[in-house]
Amino acid sequence: MHEIGTDFVIWKLILDNVVVDFEKESDSEIDLLSSIFEVYDFDSSTGKGELTAYKRGAKTITTKNISVQKDAFFRWIMNLSIPRVYNAIEILLLSAVMDEYFNKELDLKKFKTQQGEMNRAIRDYFDNNSLGRYESKNNRHILKYLGHKSAEINNFLNQNVRVDLNVNWQQFFEFISILRNVVTHNGMMMSKDVINQINSNAESLYGKYFSDSTY
Repeated sequence: MHEIGTDFVIWKLILDNVVVDFEKESDSEIDLLSSIFEVYDFDSSTGKGELTAYKRGAKTITTKNISVQKDAFFRWIMNLSIPRVYNAIEILLLSAVMDEYFNKELDLKKFKTQQGEMNRAIRDYFDNNSLGRYESKNNRHILKYLGHKSAEINNFLNQNVRVDLNVNWQQFFEFISILRNVVTHNGMMMSKDVINQINSNAESLYGKYFSDSTY
């Protein structure tokens, strides 16, 4: 996560300066890059086809729109970083649980096997301690397990992430989990159902970082 944050800061700083230089040095609009999306229009009855350009897929970057294109580039890069951040948090979480409560070291080559064994043990713990419903979605079962095993961890999970946000760490992890699902399964599109899900879990985060034009 630290590496991702560092990469964003340095490369955004560099590209911001480069873009400003491009805009300053160009009195007139100059094409820097043009691309088109082409596909074969194939006729199955004749077995013949021709290469056809999809005009709406054409894209041109110029000295006048490069700033807008740069911002768009960083938006999708940031979106793609969300699954990596989630995976890093998940591995850290599972490693800590394995080490502290199961006396095992997490082996990424055997990740699924070890995760399955741990989940079965946690399910048994739920049953034996009357912890209620077992929910594995977004690793809710692990957070509930940790909160029950340790008063210190439970206290941390219920602390707000920031003083200006009414969102605790458990809700923040759920929030990151929802975003990860949006990026990996929904083509980065947030439906109204997803927005309602975020608002019910972390409303102040949605209000601060998203707008209604998101969906």
